[in-house]
Amino acid sequence: MITQKNYTVFKVFNQWTKFLNTNQHVGFLSGENVTELIASLMTIMSVEEGLKSQVADCIRVRAMCEKRELKDDDIVAIFNVHGTTSYQVFFIDKDTTIEDIKNELNKLGTRLNYDSEEVLKKYIEKMQ
Repeated sequence: MITQKNYTVFKVFNQWTKFLNTNQHVGFLSGENVTELIASLMTIMSVEEGLKSQVADCIRVRAMCEKRELKDDDIVAIFNVHGTTSYQVFFIDKDTTIEDIKNELNKLGTRLNYDSEEVLKKYIEKMQ
């Protein structure tokens, strides 16, 4: 069910994605005085837990973008982009690779920090 709040979050996400896809961000994100955007892993949790938390809307938005049905036992990794109130959610499946996540973050002009990458690598290895 799409509520007004979910629709608003989805609309903002779409506007940000369109902005990044137009390459208008090139100067904005690569200027000399611009700080690089870095994502840090906050947690890895089940969708069931996530839907009871402050990132529930982010999980719903990612599921809508991926045209994915939410299942309580699905696993998500939640990232915070330093210096912003932006949270990025990625579903972690058996075929998910660290490169998949890094590529998606890169599309947003964001880099995954080293410690988060190492933790996520170990988690993904254990899943396989």
